[in-house]
Amino acid sequence: MRHDLPVHGEVLEAGAAAGLIGGVAMALFATIWSAVCGRGFWTPIEAIAATTFHSAVLVHGARAIVIGIAFHLVVSIFFGIAFAFLTPATVAPAPARAFGLGAGVATLGVMALLIVPLVDP
Repeated sequence: MRHDLPVHGEVLEAGAAAGLIGGVAMALFATIWSAVCGRGFWTPIEAIAATTFHSAVLVHGARAIVIGIAFHLVVSIFFGIAFAFLTPATVAPAPARAFGLGAGVATLGVMALLIVPLVDP
């Protein structure tokens, strides 16, 4: 972390980095798992793009991949920043990481089971 940033700037930077790392890891897992299951490597990313457009526009190929990755990473960074601001500065690094991992898994569950089905049934 840079030492010339105010505390809020450090939290913002750390949260954005953590959200980006978590989002990339989740996207890699989802795409690899989709390919292993025979659905195609890019299917999860194309599904994100379709959800973004509420399935009104059939989006495939490079455009869908760019839109899906961009949307996924923006949301991941947002959640990373939110969790960084929710974690007290007095918490030691190990419990903070555990909280972040748990919050990430909880977010995945809520998004997959509640939010996405409501947005794009």
